[in-house]
Amino acid sequence: MGEWFDTGGGPPILLEHRLARYWSGLERASERRSGASHSVQGSEWPDSDYSRACSVDDYVELIPLLDGNVIVLGDEPFSTQVRREPTGLLVARWSYAPSKGHMEQVLLDAPSAPEAPGLQWDISDGSLILMDSALRLDEGGFYRVPDVEPGTYRVVHHLYSPDEETQVLLIWIRKGQQLSARGSRP
Repeated sequence: MGEWFDTGGGPPILLEHRLARYWSGLERASERRSGASHSVQGSEWPDSDYSRACSVDDYVELIPLLDGNVIVLGDEPFSTQVRREPTGLLVARWSYAPSKGHMEQVLLDAPSAPEAPGLQWDISDGSLILMDSALRLDEGGFYRVPDVEPGTYRVVHHLYSPDEETQVLLIWIRKGQQLSARGSRP
């Protein structure tokens, strides 16, 4: 059915294409945005966008980048797939399943988005990229996802286990469902 995306170990991120060139990966964020190309050596990457992505505490969080936000898909670096839905996108994060075919069938039978609190994500141009948070756009490691209409989207997630051998994190990105405060849970 769809293509699965994997990272080198860091959390995947979903962001607008217009913002992707400003994502610094492992470089110091301030140096990347100012045009310098100094890389940070060592086991930690202070002030990098990668370190910001790694610091999220939930399955899905927004972090700021210039005049927009990036969705960080936290937890483990599971294989990720993005599918178009009538009102937005469905992001699937494969925790475990006996086979790819089994997971594809689970996704075909997946439940609808829950009526639960979520995040608000404003998308200005509709062209999105899924990428490895450790990399910059010019280093590869990205996947174009289906375009969406510009607008305000509600982002909700649910850990779905239809049977004992399968678990997938489902993340719905739905247009036109605003929350009470920008980028926060009501």
